[in-house]
This record gives sequence, C-alpha cells and structure tokens, in this order.
Amino acid sequence: MKSFFAFILILAVTSIQNQSFAQIAVGIIGGANISTAEIYKRPDYRTRDVETITGYQFGAVFRYVSEKHVGMHIEFLYSRKGWRDVSAIEGEVDDQEHVREINYLEIPFMTHFIIGSKKVRILLEGGPYFGYALSSKEQYKNIETGEIESESNFEWQDGVDNRLDYGLKGSGGFQFYFPFGAIEVKGFYSYGYGNIFLDKSEAVETSQNRNYGLNVGYMYFFGKKKNIKPKEVQQ
Repeated sequence: MKSFFAFILILAVTSIQNQSFAQIAVGIIGGANISTAEIYKRPDYRTRDVETITGYQFGAVFRYVSEKHVGMHIEFLYSRKGWRDVSAIEGEVDDQEHVREINYLEIPFMTHFIIGSKKVRILLEGGPYFGYALSSKEQYKNIETGEIESESNFEWQDGVDNRLDYGLKGSGGFQFYFPFGAIEVKGFYSYGYGNIFLDKSEAVETSQNRNYGLNVGYMYFFGKKKNIKPKEVQQ
C-alpha cells in the first residue's frame, strides 16, 4: 500500500512541476452510492450479517492538468455512507434489523488521467481520500412486520467511536466536451482503512467503509491550454 501512495504522489508532483501544458477546471459533482461496512468479530462473539444501504454524495471539484494527459484532481464532498445488519448467535437470527447512516465530509486527492478525442474522452482517477464524520443516525426495524421500532441521532463517544476515515478511491468514466464546458459520467469505488469503532469491548476487530456508485458532474475550464515553448539557445 505504501508503494501505491508513493506512486500517486510522484505522478502528482511531476504533473505540477512540468508546465509545458496547463489547464485549470472547477465544477460540481453528485450522484448515488451503495455502501456497506466490513465488520469482523472474533468467532466466540456475536456475528453480523452485514448488507448494503443506498446513499448519496455531492460537492465541488478542482482539477489542475499540467500535462496533456495527466493532472491533479481534488473533490470536496458531502457523502452519506453506512450499512444495515442483523446480529446472530450460532445461526439464530434476531428479529431486529439495525441501520446505521454516517454523513462524512470527504476529500479525495487523486491523480487524473484523460485520453480521447476533442469531444469524447476517457477518464481515470485514483488516490487517497480523507473523511470526517459530521453526523450519524441509527434505526431499528422489526424484520417480520417491517415496522420502524426506533430511530435516533447517534451519540458519539470519545475513545469508542471514530469520526476520522481514510482509504483509497478510484473512478473511471467519460467526459463529453462542449463549448460551455464538459459533462462527466463516472463510476467509483472507495476502500476504507480507518476503523469506525475504536472500542474493542465487543470484540470488533475490523470495521471499515466500503462504497461504490455513479456520479454525474459539470466542469468549467478557465483560460486556454498553454503550450510553453522552450527558450532558444543564443549562439
């Protein structure tokens, strides 16, 4: 994993240092996501059948492209993640389903690759992301009747719950270029490394976010592409 981060960092620094081609773009982005959490406990404790929930994300984008096909891409997102689960002991399932939603401020810092024609281009992006949980709520539902038995805002406890999240994010899709800007359609996947639960009293060894979905965005380009010619050598 360290080698991957180093590779992304080298590409980003190289793209900024080489100024033979430069373009700045800002935009907005939004879409739907499907999220879950990898929650593992020790075998002698209750296990969870963890499933997905549907969420969303939206925010702003900044992009700086200093090479013809490579640049830097930063997103500032409000992202809803979470999961639903049912606890069980030795195969016996509870009659309650638990749903947890967490709203993050998330900043992916990614290297941007683009190839294609003037009108349609292929986009690839990848790099680390960092998140901070702004709020959360949880819900308990009766599995047999489907009735919501309780719903409340989640109360964070220091040393027990972790608001910080980090991981890797990758995305790919298409850019459709127009005189007024560009429309982008991208699929993405993020793999969290930060544990949601810090407290080990319930023997939760791993509790990490997993998230994938589809985004649509609009990008506006400032200025023109600059082709800086090398200085001529005087003789």
